Formats: sequence, structure tokens, C-alpha cells
Amino acid sequence: MKMRTLTLRIEQPLLTRFIRRSSVTLAILLMSYAIWAQECGVIYCSTSGTTTSTGTKADPVELLTGLSMVNASNSRLYLQQGTYVLTAALDMISNVTIVGGFDQYWNKSNAALTTIFRDPSGPQVGPPRLVAIQCVGVSDFRMQDMTIQTSNALGNGATSYG
Repeated sequence: MKMRTLTLRIEQPLLTRFIRRSSVTLAILLMSYAIWAQECGVIYCSTSGTTTSTGTKADPVELLTGLSMVNASNSRLYLQQGTYVLTAALDMISNVTIVGGFDQYWNKSNAALTTIFRDPSGPQVGPPRLVAIQCVGVSDFRMQDMTIQTSNALGNGATSYG
């Protein structure tokens, strides 16, 4: 059996045009991905986020949904400035970091105030109390750069807890 040799000859201008076009296409794809991609380990939350948002910078989610999205690879929540109103106690989970103080462009700023506010609706009973954040049986969590406020509890003997 006789072997044949196949020689492929590529003209330099053709190869250069192909590489140039491919590079431009790749650069556009990478820039698009960088704009819409989820930053590793971070779920973005805002006061205008919804339960159907994706949790990216471009599509931030609301706080409670963001907390439900936490897993081993996404364990940080970044909260944009504003007041996050809770109508029930927020049940903290283990192994999560919640960081407030991000402005509208997701830059960290001392001027970007983040507040978690527990309104007076739905107090707990036995004894009557208004709780903003419950940390029962959880560990390895951190909350930073935010204010936690609780409304005055309504009713006789009711107590407010932050």
C-alpha cells in the first residue's frame, strides 16, 4: 500500500483575515459574557429586585429570594443601598455573608446606606414579640455594613428584637 501525502497550502492573507475576524467575534462574546455573568460566589440583591430575577448585577433579586439561592458555590449576598422591609422574621442560614453598602453601580460606598427594617405586621406569639432576624441553630454567618431596625411592637407586653 502506497501512502500519499496531502499538502495544504493556506495563503497568508486568507489566514490573517480569518484570525482577525475570529478574534473580533471572540472579544465581543467575552465582553458580553462579562457584562451578564454571575460573579463567582455572589448573589446581588436590591430593593427593586423580584423573586424571578437571576441575582446578577444586571438583574438583582429581592433579599429573601437571594437568601434562598445561597449554596456552597454562591454564599455571599451583596445588598444595594436602600431599605429592605421585612413583614416576618428573616431566618438566617449558616455559611453566608451578607454585605450592604453598595451604590446603584455596585460600587462599595460609605454613602450607600443599607437598612433592614422589620415592620410591625405579624408579630410572633408566646410571648408576643417582633423579631427582625432569627439566628437559631445557625453558625458561620456574617452581616456587615448595614443597619438593622425593628418597628415598635404593638400590644401589651410585646417586645421588639433586632
